Amino acid sequence: MIISTIQPGDTIQSFIDLIHSGGGGVLNFNPTGTYNVTSDITLYDNINLNGNGSVLDFGGGAFTIKASGSNVYTDGTITSINGGVNVIGDTTLWLSNVIPFVSQFFFNGQWMMIAGVVDDITLVLAEGYDGPTFSSGASYRIATPIQHTKLENLTIRNSTTNGVTVSDSRFLDINTTVIQNCVNGVNGQ
Repeated sequence: MIISTIQPGDTIQSFIDLIHSGGGGVLNFNPTGTYNVTSDITLYDNINLNGNGSVLDFGGGAFTIKASGSNVYTDGTITSINGGVNVIGDTTLWLSNVIPFVSQFFFNGQWMMIAGVVDDITLVLAEGYDGPTFSSGASYRIATPIQHTKLENLTIRNSTTNGVTVSDSRFLDINTTVIQNCVNGVNGQ
């Protein structure tokens, strides 16, 4: 894990990229101050931004902090989940679009790791589905979610879009972070 410290005037994204290349870690904002941001900030797996009370000021620009997964697949529907782990699809092409132990299955507000792909219409989950019963033809989502990201002790302000934009994220922790004067605070799925 890399622990790095940034100061006002430094480029936040270059520090995040460095931490990401080392497998993740913490970016500490020190000294506490206002950091003017003039572009989007992209987060990756295992990144913790610890503001130590600092402000990220987008200066009225259409910039955001992005936490987004990748490799999204949503074609077809699911007909059943047998025994909590065997997912049966309809008009799905999972053999060419799913990577076991990388891709994850999202259904009824729950992410589950995919352990295997039997054929184009059958998945095996590593984490069992324990949600409510559902009707055949249900929508689902498969993606490689961004995981284990954290924003803490920050104020995010003055974006003409979202302060934070999230899609396909698992284990995102926004702790003691205030979002001010942004069109939306946190927007995503």
